[in-house]
Amino acid sequence: MKKLFLLIAVLCISVSAFASEANRIYLAFEGGNYSYREPHMDTPIHIYGHKIGASLEWVGRSILSATGLKEADDNSFATFELRYMNGKTNYDGFLSTTPPTTHETTGEIDWYAEGRITFGQTYDIGHQFELWPYMGFGYRYLVNDGTNVDDASYKRVSQYWYVPIGVKLGKKFNDKFSLTLAGEFDWLMVGQQSSDISTEGYVDNCQPEGWGVRFGLKAEIQMSESIGFFLEPYYRMWKIQNSTNEYLLGPGYIIAVWEPFNVTKEAGIRAGFYF
Repeated sequence: MKKLFLLIAVLCISVSAFASEANRIYLAFEGGNYSYREPHMDTPIHIYGHKIGASLEWVGRSILSATGLKEADDNSFATFELRYMNGKTNYDGFLSTTPPTTHETTGEIDWYAEGRITFGQTYDIGHQFELWPYMGFGYRYLVNDGTNVDDASYKRVSQYWYVPIGVKLGKKFNDKFSLTLAGEFDWLMVGQQSSDISTEGYVDNCQPEGWGVRFGLKAEIQMSESIGFFLEPYYRMWKIQNSTNEYLLGPGYIIAVWEPFNVTKEAGIRAGFYF
């Protein structure tokens, strides 16, 4: 929780630094359900629980004009987003013993941080809707640490480098209320899974294939000339294919280590203010 409060303080400072008449800042709390599964294992693994956190999203318009690349009719935009989510999770699966045994834990430390930047163009549709197609780059860093629970658990670090490709469709009903529907496909450029199951340190597995999707419906209510409130239900999912194999060598044995096909799902609500 200390990390969460520190992030909120940083985000509040960032608001004063980036907010302007042409740009918009969204500062939000987030919370929802989290689920990670390895469904194709002989004994499927499930990590689940609740996560809460905070996010900051900066939206800048007429980016090409601001950089001097275009002088008029500039409908370009850019976004920059930071997110931190934290929560304790439950583990339900098996241990790699001989023979494998089932294992359950509660209260594992689980958190992730994410940063994204996107660029796009806005289009007016019949003076009724506004279309925002975009693409960009994202990075996600997740830590799942069960060593605080028992000696059978271990720590793993997951990193994703990905390309978000999406579109937003906005409708402004009046000067006070608007809705924005967002859909996005995330192409995984590369992932890395680091598992602390070796006496010599982490075992690193490359995850070369995967993809994700995310959806949201944002409702915005203008409260004054300079501030508004927004509420956004969201859904996020990742499907990551089998990783490459790495090998642990010891006296008289060789053990292949890999990260199996896995699915991560999140569903919750963002709520906060925009400036």
